[in-house]
Amino acid sequence: MLTREADFIKHLALCKAKHSAITPIISDPATPIIPDPSTPIISDPATPIIPDPSTPIISDPSTPIIPDPSTPIIPDPAIPIIPDPSIPIIPDPAIPIIPDPSTPIIPDPSIPIIPDPATPIIPDPAIPIIPDPATPIIPDPAIPIIPDPSTPIIPDPATPIIPDPSTPIIPDPATPIIPDPATPIIPDPAIPIIPDPATPIIPDPAIPIIPGGKMQRVRVESVLKKKCPICHVLINKKTVKRHMERKHSAKQKDITASSHLQSECIDPENGVYAVHKAFHGTSIPLHVQNKVWGENQHVSCENNECQVNVELAWRSGIKAYQCTHLKSITYCSSYASPTELDEETLTEMVNNKWFGEDKKRLCLVRQNLAKFDWEESWCRTTQRRICGTVLVQRYHAHTNTLQNGTYFRLTVNYSGKSEAQRRWNA
Repeated sequence: MLTREADFIKHLALCKAKHSAITPIISDPATPIIPDPSTPIISDPATPIIPDPSTPIISDPSTPIIPDPSTPIIPDPAIPIIPDPSIPIIPDPAIPIIPDPSTPIIPDPSIPIIPDPATPIIPDPAIPIIPDPATPIIPDPAIPIIPDPSTPIIPDPATPIIPDPSTPIIPDPATPIIPDPATPIIPDPAIPIIPDPATPIIPDPAIPIIPGGKMQRVRVESVLKKKCPICHVLINKKTVKRHMERKHSAKQKDITASSHLQSECIDPENGVYAVHKAFHGTSIPLHVQNKVWGENQHVSCENNECQVNVELAWRSGIKAYQCTHLKSITYCSSYASPTELDEETLTEMVNNKWFGEDKKRLCLVRQNLAKFDWEESWCRTTQRRICGTVLVQRYHAHTNTLQNGTYFRLTVNYSGKSEAQRRWNA
């Protein structure tokens, strides 16, 4: 069996060799041909190689490209030519260089421009000539300088003007002579000074007048000023510490009998006081109520900041907290007296032309309405400005009761530069 199998394989190989020599091998187009890398491909010299246009040609960097000298190189216009900076460009002397008019010529600053002496330089009239300030202008002595009459001559302040002693100076009568304030005027002792009777003599306030004709020198001490580091206000150096304590310090003063805010009682029945808002600044009072008796007890301050602090103290469990305005009314010893509007006062104001008769009648009508329907209480406080408080309470005729009143503050000042210009402002 083995002998027969070996003979069959040998016979099959001989048949395949005989069949391949007679029948050509036709490759399947669907099956790609993969060449053997170990077998070199030897092209037929008689068959030209036509490259595929869609396949890019990638050159071997290790193989130099040697162009054919007989074939001209035609560059592609769409591809810009970038010269190699390391290779110098040597122009051909036989080919003239024609510059492009649209391309500006930028000279190299490191290469000096040497003009041709044989070629005259013709300047362009449309381009102004700007001289170099660092280059001095040396005029030609042979050419006279004729100034332009329409151009004014402006002398250089740094160059002193030396007049010619042989030429007399004739001043222009139409031009006034204004002396220089920085130059002291030294009178000539030989020429007597005659004052003008029509000109009044105004003495200098800074120079004290001492009887006897003798003048005494007074030394005025210069005031040293310093800028505040917080608000940048320029103030006296001696008052910087006081300014920092008053304006930029969060520390509050202790309320004592000798140091407290000024206050006045304007309603003793309800415990209402008018208290200064702050220790310094404009005198603007605030309304403070401290009623700790009767059925309707109420303790409050009109200032919004104090109300926030009181609410925060109550939340923290500090029930006895009082602001500086409430503490100051402990030392209040003055009471404001109510004031009523008289018809005689209105008549006097009409005679002084503060307002007319129509305004007077309107005030009287409103006063009569207030007597029947409203209850008004006007108190004048004795502070820097004339300040007052008006209490308005609504009266209910059916129930014979008064609604809780509202306090309104009114500030009046009397100011003006002169006595004739002073006016009341509310």
